Amino acid sequence: MSQPSPHKPDPTALLAQAGARKRRRPLLVTVLFYAIPLGLLGLLVWWLWPRPELAQLELAAFDEVRLPNAPVKYRVHVQGVTSDGRRANAEGQGVFLLESKTGLQTKLTTGREGFAELEQAFPGNESLIHYLARIPKEKNRPGLEERGRVFTWTADSSILLVDADHSLAEIDTDKFWDTNNLQIKERPGAASALSQLAHKYRFMYLSAQADQPARYNKLRAWLEHGWAPQDKFPDGAVLCPSAHFPGNSMKHGEMEFLDRAAEQVKKRFQGRIVAVTSLPSAAELLQKQRVETFLLGQKTNPPKDVTLLKSWDELVRRLEK
Repeated sequence: MSQPSPHKPDPTALLAQAGARKRRRPLLVTVLFYAIPLGLLGLLVWWLWPRPELAQLELAAFDEVRLPNAPVKYRVHVQGVTSDGRRANAEGQGVFLLESKTGLQTKLTTGREGFAELEQAFPGNESLIHYLARIPKEKNRPGLEERGRVFTWTADSSILLVDADHSLAEIDTDKFWDTNNLQIKERPGAASALSQLAHKYRFMYLSAQADQPARYNKLRAWLEHGWAPQDKFPDGAVLCPSAHFPGNSMKHGEMEFLDRAAEQVKKRFQGRIVAVTSLPSAAELLQKQRVETFLLGQKTNPPKDVTLLKSWDELVRRLEK
């Protein structure tokens, strides 16, 4: 009998290889057959799993600044405190907006981060527009109502940027948020100095730390309080990062917020742009933006081209020149 040629494939080996290939295909199909339904089932369970109930809601209606004849933008933010004490943004929450001049009455729904906004034309050039944001009472949660403001400033306005986190209150920044407003004193001369400058400047109170509805409302209420007119801070727009500079919230840092604010103000207004802070790093950053910057309370080694101020009264003397 002749021997098989060494170069000719063995029929038995070919059959074995073909069988192995056939066995491998069903294994892959089987894995996919189970993995895809299980993945879809997991996604469905995640979607339908009950979220922690928001035991309490917090609402903020933000201040805005517009130029004459520009549309009005209304912005609100809703956060909640869950039953286990954690803070969460309230996605899908309905908020009613009301504005008396135009008869605006509409409902907004918050997005993923708890924000909602509406932009629309506004007839005339009202210097100050007030609007209300409301959340009706629901089950055991009380209704909420907050007031928002839209300031109309001409392009040739002079703007004074005030670092509200470090320059206005006579209290450590970290303690401000947990202290009753009636117990927080202003830095000596701050409200009086700004009031004296109100005939020449528009004010923007910048706060990187007021990036939650409760904090935003607390800061604005403190700025508006005062037993006598001379103790009250003049009206101005209270601005915080995430509401007024989208994509630039506290996670990006305080300095980025101040930098972005100064950049946008310089683009929108052609008058004199001035900033005051008691934080050297903030003063250095604002000066690099070519904003005329004053530093409160520092006696030595100021950043380059930053003007030192011993007191708020000195700011008035310098800006009235």
